[in-house]
Order: sequence, then structure tokens, then C-alpha cells
Amino acid sequence: MVSSVKEYKELYSKFENVLSQSEEYKNSLEQLEEQSQKLKHHQQQFDYTDANVVIQNMENHIDDEVKNKKAVLQKEVRMQMGKLGNTNDKINKNFAKAIKWLTKKKADKLVSQSEPDFSQGFHVERAYNITKFNVFSVINKVFGFIFRFDFFVFFPRILRILAALIVWGIILIPKIVVRVYNRFVLKYEDYILGLKKEEYDKAVELFNKELLQATIIHIAIVAGLIILVNLVIYYMAKYFAKEYLLKNQLVYMAISDPKKFEEALYDYKLSDFMNSTVSDWKKEIEHIKNHGLETEPQKSTGTEPIRPAIVEGIKKKYDELAAQISQKKEEIEECLARGEAVFKNKEELVAELNSKENGVLGMIADGEHNHGVLSPYVALGFSNRDNHGAKELVSFKHNYKPMLICYNEESAENGERFRKNSAILIEKFMNGFFGESSMDIIDMWLIDFEGLHFPASRTRGMMQVLRTQQELQNLYSKLEGTRNTVDSLADGRIATINPDKLRKRENPIKYNIVFFVGVDFASMDRETVQLFISGENFGFLPILFMRQSTTQNLLAEDNNTRTFSKVIKKIKESKQIYEYESILSEFEFELMVSNQKRQLDEKICVDSILSFKEFEAKVNSGEGISVSKNLYVDTYELSEGLYEFLLKYNFVKFFTINGEVPGFVMVDVRTIK
Repeated sequence: MVSSVKEYKELYSKFENVLSQSEEYKNSLEQLEEQSQKLKHHQQQFDYTDANVVIQNMENHIDDEVKNKKAVLQKEVRMQMGKLGNTNDKINKNFAKAIKWLTKKKADKLVSQSEPDFSQGFHVERAYNITKFNVFSVINKVFGFIFRFDFFVFFPRILRILAALIVWGIILIPKIVVRVYNRFVLKYEDYILGLKKEEYDKAVELFNKELLQATIIHIAIVAGLIILVNLVIYYMAKYFAKEYLLKNQLVYMAISDPKKFEEALYDYKLSDFMNSTVSDWKKEIEHIKNHGLETEPQKSTGTEPIRPAIVEGIKKKYDELAAQISQKKEEIEECLARGEAVFKNKEELVAELNSKENGVLGMIADGEHNHGVLSPYVALGFSNRDNHGAKELVSFKHNYKPMLICYNEESAENGERFRKNSAILIEKFMNGFFGESSMDIIDMWLIDFEGLHFPASRTRGMMQVLRTQQELQNLYSKLEGTRNTVDSLADGRIATINPDKLRKRENPIKYNIVFFVGVDFASMDRETVQLFISGENFGFLPILFMRQSTTQNLLAEDNNTRTFSKVIKKIKESKQIYEYESILSEFEFELMVSNQKRQLDEKICVDSILSFKEFEAKVNSGEGISVSKNLYVDTYELSEGLYEFLLKYNFVKFFTINGEVPGFVMVDVRTIK
């Protein structure tokens, strides 16, 4: 079966698919270009020829290395502190011996007087050795036994003093006196004995005097030597105790205040790293700042320069990104090539659709078109919306089933607008049916119980308008007669009877397309209902305009007893229920400015029409003009000044219904027929 509506819809469906592909390619291209730009921007961050980029990466590297070094140092310090935790009692005893000679307070003060020298290393093993101090400590202990009677520590201090006096007075001093006396006797005995008595007395007196002096001197010398030796031994022991603490300063600090020592050791190691390695790295950066990348800095003796590795690293990243950018460029070119083909196909389809516009809505003159069978399609016309140069055809595939157009309460309450717009839609239906099928096979009827503005001039002889119940009953009788005729022929189906009649050069049976507006179906008898149910067999196609609430009521389960409910349920099963407002929105203009209101009301669906005078008054008022989509302005009686003013707004479209377009209008003008 030939159908210009079907052909257009199929072609438009291809166009939509191509348009969808075009949008996909467009989106893909945008994504690829966006990705490419991001890669280029990202690549700039790795421009190894840019000193600022190199410096930034070097600074980032230093920050990372410092961060990593801190973690390493913390681990190192903890390991060293763990090693200290395993020190045995010998080291603790050594420190206890040394502190005993100095007191804890003096030992802490001594150690804290000098900054800890971490550069010498941390030697726990050295703390085991305390030989010098031990030697003098032992000697001091021996001298203490001999001269200070330390073995009498269990005696009171006064008793130890008495014991010392006894030893010194009874034992040691008498021995010194006897020894000095014997030396003097040996020296002066013969001389004194040979003297006369007078000289003898003088000599004895002198002898005793010298003996006393000598004795005192010897006692003083011996005592002084003993005291000196004791003092030397004491201070040597004390000296070596200090030396031991100073040599093992770090170990002592670690044992006495582990937390403080850990912090100090960590700070030292970090400071050493910062003052040596990091400092050298920063000198590299300063060199670049002062001399650029052209000259290499002098190599540090202790630190390996980081610039070469950094430059190599960012160059590698730069090259990787360059490869990715190149890949994206290839993808963009490939996408452009595919998109170009799709775009060309889209343009070809748009041109083909435009060429078919007139053929879709043209009248069928051939009486034998489609062998006298009604087309299952009907088109109302093209939507107001432009889709990339192509017009969408508003059409239906009725498949010879009853059609139901539901309107809501808001439309019903606005009676005048409903009647005007319904008349326009029915006229579009009328033209649509005759654009698909020959007038020779169609009788068209409008049952108007709503009071639509549908004079005979509007029907152009293609449709009869019935406004009384009697006329409707007469139509039902005619439909019954047609049904009976079809039932008596062939297989009882008009779709097979008409082709056969045309072959026999007989007149075909006419289809009856009937629009029902404002009709009350509640009291319809069963026989009439059967006409609606079986209408597809004998060519009866009813198109019902009904309130949405009425439709819902008839579809309700508790209304199964109402005869016409069967018709509505059949319509629902065949998916032939349509929304009035949705259909209307395809053709209705929101706002028009024109001095030809009457002509527009007759031709098109429009929500509001303002004259030029009314429009200019609203524009100049505080109220202004508000539109959600487009504002359509008639070129008839349009002033040049208003035209220039409206050109600033891209939502303003221009139209004509009489073909009169002023010479100053240089934009596209839509013709409304």
C-alpha cells in the first residue's frame, strides 16, 4: 500500500537516527577536543625547556625527599633507641659509679653544658669501658682503707677520728720521731760525748732543738705527701668520671632522658640532611634562577645533583603526553571524517524531506489509489517546531480502529478556545485523510453537538456536519446499511471487497470517517455499539473527542455494565487513545503580534494574539512581554522601527499569511497557509 505519510515518517525516522549519530559525533568530538586541550595544558606542566617548570619539579622533588627522609630518620632513631633499650646492667653501673663521684645534679649539669656531638656517632660499646676511672677509684678505695679508715664506716664519725689519732699518735708519728732521732744520734753522738760539760749542755740543747725541727719537718712532709697523694688520687678519679660522662654523653642522655634524646637525635640528623644535601639542591635551583637552563652548575663534592634526573623525568612525561596528544589528534581527525559523512547524509535527508512536504499533504485525485482501500495512516500537518531544517510530521496510524482524543478539564472550561482549536484540528484531520486516500472512497462526517465554528465553506464539500440527534440516527442507519452490504459480499471485509469492485469497474464501497464532538454516549444501545466495535470490517472509522474524566469513568471496572464501555476498552487495547493537549501543542503558537486576528483565528491554533498597538503598549509598560518559546510577528503593517527593535531578540520570528513582506525585512519569513 502506497502511503506518503508512511514514507515521510520512515524517512524522518532515518533522519532522526542520523541526527542522533550527528549529535553523538558532535559530543564525541567535543569530548576529544576537551581531552586534547586538557592533555596540552597538562603537558605544559612538564615543559623541560621552561626554567620555571624545572624549578617547580625540583622543589616538589625536594619536598618529597624531605618528607621521605623524615620518615626514614624517625625509623632510624627508633631503631637506635631500641638498641639502647637492650643495654645491660654494666653500663648502668658504670654511670652509677661516675655519678656517685659527681652527684646526679652535677652530672646532668656537666652533660648539658655542651651541645651533644652527634657527629661522633653513637657508640654504646664504648660505654662498657671505664678502665682509667676504675683504677683510680680502686686506689682511692685502698687509700681510704689505709688513711681514712673507710672500713670503719659502721663506726660513728667521732670514733673514726679517735682511731685515726691513735694510729697517727701512737704508731706513725713515734716511728717518724724514732727514725729522725736515730739519724741525729748517729750524726751527733760522738761529737757530743767528747765535749766538756758546759759545752755539752749547750750542744744537747741545740741537738734537741734541731731534732724537734727535723721531726716536725719530717712529720709535715710525710703527712703532706699522704694528703697530696690522696688528693691526687681523688681528683684523678673525679676527672676520669667526668671524662667518662663526656665521652659517653649521648649514651648518658639516651638513658637518663630518652624522649628528649630521641628528639635531639632526630633534629640533628634532619638538620644535617637539610644543611648538606638539601642546601646543595637549593643551590642548584638558585643557579637556574640566576643563569637559566643553559649552563650547568658546579658539582658539589658531597651531593649528587638532582637537575639531570628531574629534567629527564619531566621530559619523559612530556614525551608521553605528546604521544597521547598525537593520538587524540588522530582520533579527532577520524571523528571529523565520520561526522562529515553523517552530516552530509543528514543534509541529504533534510533536502529529501523538504521535497516531500508538499506531497504529504496533497490531495489524492486517483480514484483507484491503493485499490480503493483506506490508508492506515493520517497526518494532521507539520509541527511548528523546526528540527535542524526538517519538519516533523504529526501523524497517526489508526489501523482502521476507533480513535479517542481526550481533553482535560482546563480545556473543557475554556469553551471558546476549545471549540476554535478543535475545529482547526478536525479540519487538519479532514485534509489528512484526503491526502492519503481518494475522495471517491470516503464519506466524512462531523457530529457537532458542541457548537464548533464549522460552516460549509470550511468543509469545502469534503465533509458533512450534523448537529441534531435525528441526523445522527440517520447516520447510524446508513452505517447499518453499509455494514449489511459488506457482510453480504465476499469475506465481509471492505479491504478485500473494494479492490475486487475496482477490477470489475464497479463503484467501491465508501469508508465513513465520523468525528464525534460533544456527543453523549451513555444511552447508546447495543446495536449501535456493535457498529463501533466492528467498524473496521465495513469501513466505519469513528474519531471521538471526549473529556478525560468521562473516559476514565467508562474505563472503570464498575462501569462494565454500560454498553459504550466496551468501545472505550477496545480503543485502549488497540492503543488509539491520544491526548488532545499534546496534539494541540504541536500546532499552537504561544503569542502572535498581528492586525489580522480574524484570519489567524480561522487558520491556526494560537494562545494569544496582540495587535501592534496592544503589543507596543505592553512593551512600553512596566508589565512587559513574557514568552516561554517564540514570539511570532506578522510582517503585514510592520513598521521598520519596530522591525529593527525586534531584530535584537533571537526568540522573535516573522511570518506572513497574505504574502506581503516589506522590503526592509531581510530575515527568513514563515508563510502560514
